[in-house]
Amino acid sequence: MSSPWVLLHGFLGAPSSFDALVEHLPEGRRVVRPIFVGHRGAPSEATCWDAEVARIADAILREVGPGAHLVGYSMGARVALSLLARHPELECEGATLVGGRLPPHGAEREARRARDEDLAKRLETESLEAFVDDWEALPLFSTQRALPLSLREKRRRERLMHDPRGLAACLRTLGLACMPDLRDELGDVLVPVTLAVGERDEAFLDHAEELLAHLPRARLVTFEGAGHDLTLERPAELAAILTEDEA
Repeated sequence: MSSPWVLLHGFLGAPSSFDALVEHLPEGRRVVRPIFVGHRGAPSEATCWDAEVARIADAILREVGPGAHLVGYSMGARVALSLLARHPELECEGATLVGGRLPPHGAEREARRARDEDLAKRLETESLEAFVDDWEALPLFSTQRALPLSLREKRRRERLMHDPRGLAACLRTLGLACMPDLRDELGDVLVPVTLAVGERDEAFLDHAEELLAHLPRARLVTFEGAGHDLTLERPAELAAILTEDEA
């Protein structure tokens, strides 16, 4: 039996963020889409990284049991790394990580923690629409401006449906500075891992190279002309990566 796919969304995302990808996946395969803390449909209380990852692990076991293939985008890719490293009970068959990375060290980590706290406070004091305006203007998402308006509007609606206070809790729980340093643990992850990165997502190409050095069975697949969010920009090509061994 083929492994079920577990789709792990990014910050400000939702299960529906994977709709375009799922449209290109074969029918009849189990697909589950957990929701992270602070996002609509999930708990909104601030907790801690390990507790939230454990909650997701329990949800995966309840819904599909062991043996899933994890597909994580951005924040979801970071959570997937923790699931692979610290939850062997999942017995994952593999993972495909889009825009994944490890946390920074030292002063850079503390600077990122301060930045995320500033973002959390903005979410608690300003309008969500203003926050999303600034989020969508980040250079990280510049390649999305060439996409059809309908796709960009759908992604914006997903971002605006959340409670901003919940999103603030998410930043304090799953922000990059909250992620444990897994560098000494990833050597024990013996399942195949595909690191999917857009060619124009230069910073995350560097992050992928670091992950390649720590994951024994990792490979890097780059997508020509694409940016950070391959689930939005290149869903058909990403689906082909997920199903390439089934042809």
